Amino acid sequence: MKNSKKIIKKISLILSLLMLLSFATGCSNMDDNTDGVEAPDGMVGVTNDAIHFSVCYPQSWICDRNDGMVTMSPSVSSGSKASVSVAETAALAEETTAEDYWDKCKDELENSGSKCNFIERKERKIGGVDAIEAIYGMEVGGTVYKVTQIFAYKYIDSSHRVFTITFTGTEADYENKDITSAFNSIVGTFAFKG
Repeated sequence: MKNSKKIIKKISLILSLLMLLSFATGCSNMDDNTDGVEAPDGMVGVTNDAIHFSVCYPQSWICDRNDGMVTMSPSVSSGSKASVSVAETAALAEETTAEDYWDKCKDELENSGSKCNFIERKERKIGGVDAIEAIYGMEVGGTVYKVTQIFAYKYIDSSHRVFTITFTGTEADYENKDITSAFNSIVGTFAFKG
């Protein structure tokens, strides 16, 4: 009886590990993820018909996506709370710029009741267009997170669009060179489609 319980436990453990491995690699095995995206060594490209961008992420990371957004994060076993999300939204008006969109988001953050500490705001480029990068600290559920958001505006497929890349993590995540290097690589591979 004891031997059969041990065997059942081992089989359950093996099945659980196989399920975790298939989940961890699930995003990179989807047919439409790498279609037309050339990824650097050690990275996987992701795109689909619902989004007007492509991006690459480290092979060891987990990817989750839905219409308009892709979220990538280190494996659960890393202990990291970091995540990088790339989202696309329709701009409110023709006159919307990346800076306008950041100002709107900043107002919403300040009025949300969350404790925010705005650290830095600077201009940069992503995918060849002007963008705004904002860094701030935020407390959520007793944990302090650091957030870097990059906002870019582009007119694509006869519509005005705002693209946002968001890196959220703890101070330890921001001090982890592997994680910050992965974020910089993700941003460096971001490209507009259409």
